[in-house]
Amino acid sequence: MRNLKKVIALVAVFAMLVSTVAFATTFSDVKDDDNYAEAIKMLSNLGILTGDDQDGDGVMDFRPNDTITRAEVAAIVCRVQNLNNLAQTGTQFTDVTSSHWASGYVAQAAGKGIINGNGDGTFAPEANVKFQDAVKMFVRTIGYEPYVNANGGYPAGDLAAANRYGVLDGVIQSGNEAEATRGQVAQIAYNALDTPLMDRYSYGKDEEFVIYNGKGDYEFQSLLTQYLGVKKFEGVVTSNRISTLTGTNSINTDNKEEIEFDFEGVNGSDVDKNSDYYLYEVKDAKTIYAGDTNAADYLGYDVNAYIKETGRSGEYELISITPSNRNKTVEFTLDKFYEYDATANKVEYYKNDSDTTKITLDSNVVALFNGAAYANKAELANKVFGAKDSGKLVERDSKYSGKVTFIDNNTYNGYDVIKVEIGSSAVVDEVSAKGRITFKEAPKVKGQSSSLKIDFSDDDTSKIYKLTKDGKAMDWSELKEWDVVSVVSPGSSVGYYDIRVIGSSAVDGTITSRKASDTSADGYEYRIGGNNYEVAAGCYQMKESSGWDVGTAGMFYVDEYGKIVAYDKNGSTTSSTSSDAYAYVLNATDDADTWGNNNIRVQILDKDGKVYDAYLADTVKLEDTEYAFGDGSSTTDQAAAAAAITGSTYKDSFSVKVKDIKDAGTLAKKMVNKLITYKADSKGDISTITFAQFGANAEDNSFQLNSYASTYEYDEDNKEIRIGGSTGTRYDVTEDTVVFFIKGSGDDTFTAGEKYVTGTASKSASKVGTVASLAEAKAVTGKPAAVFDDDNGVASVVVLWNSTGGISPSNSVAVISSVGTARIDEEGVESVEYYMNGELKTSYTDPDYNGFKFADDVKEGDIVKLALSADGTTITDASKVFIADRDYNKAGVGGALTASTIGSINNVIYGPVYDYTSMNKRIRVAKGADFTNLQAIKANNANVYVFDPNRRNNKIEVGDASDVEVDKTLRDGTPEITVTGSGKTGVAAGEKALGLMDYAVGVEYDGDIIDVVIYKAFDFDWKFADRKSVV
Repeated sequence: MRNLKKVIALVAVFAMLVSTVAFATTFSDVKDDDNYAEAIKMLSNLGILTGDDQDGDGVMDFRPNDTITRAEVAAIVCRVQNLNNLAQTGTQFTDVTSSHWASGYVAQAAGKGIINGNGDGTFAPEANVKFQDAVKMFVRTIGYEPYVNANGGYPAGDLAAANRYGVLDGVIQSGNEAEATRGQVAQIAYNALDTPLMDRYSYGKDEEFVIYNGKGDYEFQSLLTQYLGVKKFEGVVTSNRISTLTGTNSINTDNKEEIEFDFEGVNGSDVDKNSDYYLYEVKDAKTIYAGDTNAADYLGYDVNAYIKETGRSGEYELISITPSNRNKTVEFTLDKFYEYDATANKVEYYKNDSDTTKITLDSNVVALFNGAAYANKAELANKVFGAKDSGKLVERDSKYSGKVTFIDNNTYNGYDVIKVEIGSSAVVDEVSAKGRITFKEAPKVKGQSSSLKIDFSDDDTSKIYKLTKDGKAMDWSELKEWDVVSVVSPGSSVGYYDIRVIGSSAVDGTITSRKASDTSADGYEYRIGGNNYEVAAGCYQMKESSGWDVGTAGMFYVDEYGKIVAYDKNGSTTSSTSSDAYAYVLNATDDADTWGNNNIRVQILDKDGKVYDAYLADTVKLEDTEYAFGDGSSTTDQAAAAAAITGSTYKDSFSVKVKDIKDAGTLAKKMVNKLITYKADSKGDISTITFAQFGANAEDNSFQLNSYASTYEYDEDNKEIRIGGSTGTRYDVTEDTVVFFIKGSGDDTFTAGEKYVTGTASKSASKVGTVASLAEAKAVTGKPAAVFDDDNGVASVVVLWNSTGGISPSNSVAVISSVGTARIDEEGVESVEYYMNGELKTSYTDPDYNGFKFADDVKEGDIVKLALSADGTTITDASKVFIADRDYNKAGVGGALTASTIGSINNVIYGPVYDYTSMNKRIRVAKGADFTNLQAIKANNANVYVFDPNRRNNKIEVGDASDVEVDKTLRDGTPEITVTGSGKTGVAAGEKALGLMDYAVGVEYDGDIIDVVIYKAFDFDWKFADRKSVV
């Protein structure tokens, strides 16, 4: 079972409007600094007011600016009194029947005198509530009707009471008779919860009402205390599971997370009797747990918190926590820091590109680093702040990605807490089945030499992993290669890892300009997609010394601090760089285009097996051109050669106008016999060509030639190819591997050079296939081979020269349905309809296909194997597996199913069916029609097809092993059988009725049956000649 106890899940539990489940809900349309945000969050956590997924996008919305109905407000005033899930019932209002969802709430509120209706016996439950009516409902809920009556009654008295006693604090009003918004009602309800209740104190003619505000002889009472059992307080968060403000804690995820506070209103043993701490008797809360809140994130902040007893005396759990208005914060990214004056205890930073400003720190200031205590005031100069390249956490012209937040949590004597956050970027390489994450380059915490290790399978309870993407919880099983993360961690000694997957902030584009920057890790600031970006220290695939060139395209991963933390040249979906548009250049020549302009015409074989000619676009982008000119050991001379030919100052990636190419003929020759990636424009002209990198200078995520040799081996059983024979580099091949078979023109063969082949490719004989086209090969000489784009040991592309491929024995068979003719590109070919892998498909013979003719050699029901193009549309080779013969006029031995051809690629088992059992879907057949020599065909994992000669059309269909039929009388005996029908012959006594029996053919690979064809018997009109002859 996956170990979940240490993974912090930020789970949002979505409740319906009538729900009372009090879990934290995140609303997409309510930000932390929005009006009413604190009220909405707290009421949501209490289950008093919830949102919905009105637009059906799976994200909860609150819609604070929308109106709210009278029935909904009636439900809310009941819930604040802990009257939840009230049963539907009859009411005094004619328009609120017992079937109305809110009838229970309306009846309860009316019974308490909180609502009165419209005076005509109706309540108008679906009408939008007016602001003054919403105010009235809550004022009456907290008992202030005597004050209302003494001050003008409804609505003036209600509004007066609400204003005087704080029910309207923070409410933005738009008119008393205007329709109230959901946000306004949330704030009113929130205020009402904490307002002291008014209630009758004495009865009789001298009845008296008092406000229970905790003054004098009157204890404090509010909706929170009387109905909801909730305590409220304000205070600074001083400790969470990870750290206190002055030292780290020992993490133990087996225990519930405790949160500690410095309570407002408490000064040693002195307690302010006007404080919430005193009024709500928070002293009773000996232990406070975080619950489902994010209280740990508020270390160092002054907060408003609400707690509820867990059921164990003295133990409480947070149900809501939000930063209070007391906090004052200053925040800037690391590169904005200028200096720290230890004598004045001030920090100076850039408030814009040229002007600085200073802030004063408290004398007892403390510093946190990535969520854990790090330094006190005396240590700031030595550990936290420093000059450029000083090695301190925060230094002038910092190249790291992160931010500094200063918190003044008490409004006097300067800023009290410094929170330094520095992300360590990393790119996921592999995720194990158990949750161990390996990175292409392991991340390191600034100032620490050891690499961070992320292992979700680790049962160590002293570690916490928090995994999010775009601020939302994410399961580790969703991680995949090339996910870019920013790890915010104080280091392995603390055991806390905040892993943030970069998602929506990735930028897909091209660098259009750059300029020098002291705060960018590679020395440059880049313009991409209309925005400027610097590079973070540790950025994956950055060019530290030279930077990226203008025109560089791909996917740039930008972290939350605005810096590029990773670059994937092949990750773009919109820029001109193509990641897998592989093509082999069969030929290229300098030539005049259709307009008479000098150009280069390129003939390519693309990865789908299509051959076509194309000209270069007017402006063509050339990438890694230097690799087309040498052996990859040094790029200096090669770059010079490339520059001389193209007539352009060489860069890794550059664009050049075709008319300006200095030596088009030489460039064309260099393209021939190269595997490239390319992109074509809307006219079909090639606008981008990328050559494969190789050698010591090749970049990890570039298009690469990984191995090249004059010989290779292929292991069919293990699907492994070795470039260089038995001692060469081994690669796996899969169904996704693209295989180029490049054949010489005529009698020409390719010769292997040091890094490239020489020879002339045949347009017609060269083709593209898949792993199904690879056949077992041992120490193949004279056939050069290469692997491109190794993906964790799996070859993305294989190129085999002097080869046309083969047919793999592991490949599924094709059962012929029909054969016809077609014309493709004005050439006559055969069209073959067949069943393969349980599906009916159609493919066409390649114009250069030189195998058997389907129309002459196979018929419906015959079994063959096909070598297909990568897209499956073209047959490049074929082999017969089982060509069946059967005389459907004979019911006896002459009607047996025989094979005119049995291929040698796979072992074939066949014979008349003896019996069938459902276990393993086993069919036993009599080998050679010898019913004492039985062979088993286990069809449980096989494709099964049924050939039924009794059908007029479409005799082949996908079936099941259970479709076989067995007549034990015929199987076990040799009775004489007569048949009727012109030309039909029966069964002589002592002869097996093989013509009346089903046959099964099993095609085997590596000991397993992969395909089965059941050949049904012809439906003769027959009978036993003499029942006595039946054995």
